[in-house]
Amino acid sequence: DATANATAAARIRVNADSLTFHDGTAARNLLNATSLTRVEFIRKTAAETVNNSTTLQNDDTLLAALVASEVVAFECAVRYNASATADIKFAFTVPAGATINWGVAGSYLDPANNDVRTGSTASGTALAIATAGAGAEEFLLLVGTVVNSTTAGNLQLQWAQNTANVSDAAVAAGSWLKVWRV
Repeated sequence: DATANATAAARIRVNADSLTFHDGTAARNLLNATSLTRVEFIRKTAAETVNNSTTLQNDDTLLAALVASEVVAFECAVRYNASATADIKFAFTVPAGATINWGVAGSYLDPANNDVRTGSTASGTALAIATAGAGAEEFLLLVGTVVNSTTAGNLQLQWAQNTANVSDAAVAAGSWLKVWRV
C-alpha cells in the first residue's frame, strides 16, 4: 500500500495487483494510470554480426514504431561482443523532428579507456563502447526518452564496429527493447 510511504519521495511499490509510484506528494497506480497506456517488449531471437565496417546499420529486430506526437520512454538491453581492436558503437534513430535523449545506464569505458557518463541528444549519433575482446560477451543497458513530432516512424537501434577490423562484432540473441508509451 503506497499510503504507508506517504512521506517517502520517489518510492515504487509492487503488489500483486498494482505498481505504485509515490512522488512525494501523491501515490499513483501506474497500472491504472491514463498516462501509461502500453508497454511493448521486443526480443532479439537471432544473433547479428558486422565485419570490417564502421557504418552504422539498423538492427534487424530492435526497433519500435512511433506514431505522430507520441512520447515514449525506453530501455534497450544489448548483449554484444567485438574484438578489443574494433570495439563497438551504438546509436538510435528517430523520425524527423523528434527529440531523443538517451545514454548508458551508469557509466562505461570508451575506446580511449575514459570513464564516460554522458548520453546523446541527436538521432543517429553513436556512443563508442570499449570491449573486453572477441569471445567475451558483454551486456549494456541503454535508456532514454523520445518526444515525437508530427511524423510517424521508428525508434531504431543502430550499431557497428567503432574501428574497422577484419573480425566480427555481434549483437546476440536475447537482447531486447522495451518501450513505455505515455
